Amino acid sequence: MKHVYLTIFLFFFLKGNSQEIFEYEKEISNKQNYSFKEITFKNKLENINLSGTLITPKNGCNKIVIIVPGSGLDTRHSHYKLAEELLENNIGVYRYDERGVGNSEGENSQINYGVSDITNDLISAIEAIRTNENIQIASLGLIGHSQGGMATAGALKNGANIDFLVQWSAPTQKHAEFLKYQIKTGVNNFDDELIYDDINRKIEIISVAQRVVEQNLQEDDLKLSKKITKEAKKHGHKRRNYKRFQFWTFPSRKDLLRQNYEDTYINTKTPILYIIGSKDIFIDPKANSELLKNFNNPLIEIDVIEGLNHFLTNEKMDPSALKMSSTYYKIDNEASSKIIQFIKEQ
Repeated sequence: MKHVYLTIFLFFFLKGNSQEIFEYEKEISNKQNYSFKEITFKNKLENINLSGTLITPKNGCNKIVIIVPGSGLDTRHSHYKLAEELLENNIGVYRYDERGVGNSEGENSQINYGVSDITNDLISAIEAIRTNENIQIASLGLIGHSQGGMATAGALKNGANIDFLVQWSAPTQKHAEFLKYQIKTGVNNFDDELIYDDINRKIEIISVAQRVVEQNLQEDDLKLSKKITKEAKKHGHKRRNYKRFQFWTFPSRKDLLRQNYEDTYINTKTPILYIIGSKDIFIDPKANSELLKNFNNPLIEIDVIEGLNHFLTNEKMDPSALKMSSTYYKIDNEASSKIIQFIKEQ
């Protein structure tokens, strides 16, 4: 998760064959060893075409993973180090351009493009791989990083046909509980939406929004906003406590607050590796891993790696100056080895 709902996202890109590559991305090395297949698929719910590249070793493979990055903008060149290491271990990799990026259609709007939309795009990608008669594989899995892990959990919840799942620094707590942790670590202060001197007051108002959403899951966005606003006022939330928009104004934010994958984790028959760094300042490694442990699902393997951050690198992340670094996709060797070993065992 490069920054959850970051107001200003700084990015640079290089143009080549009309395909964007952001500064923090990279094409894989040793291309001569691999086959590249362009796969375009349609999200039929919204009539949007998205495009990506399936890369497979020329000597063949029987497993393919779809990598789903976190929030922000990503193309088919995300998580390049992990992709290379997967390929070196005869595991095929499919990555696609997110909406409004590269060769994919649609709008990547912070206002309207929510986790449910990302999930629907992913489900469409899974169907495209599964139904492509030119792709012969024994198993198909997902690797979801951060917000991408919410989309992969959502795909699993909606019955997507996958054989294994790697949840990498992904939120497991319901109703966007991770936002409170981000306030505590300074990653997200919501300075324009929750104007309070005391972070505990910010957390209190988020809790109000969570409770209202949980009690009104089927309510439409407009009515839901009104109900949250009414309840928040009872807790002293007034016009002076936000600038232009309230915390729950955008449809994408209410969609985030609705998400709950607990029953999915409890009941799934799909093998899952949950992997996170002990120094993660975006997702609470202790709370999320302990929640999964309490579900007592023997198919969920949990690994908290000491000293690593949200991207599973050992780079120190400064909450006061966060922007996407070109080094964040250089996953630690121990972490990538554990991911690869898990996939090989499936």
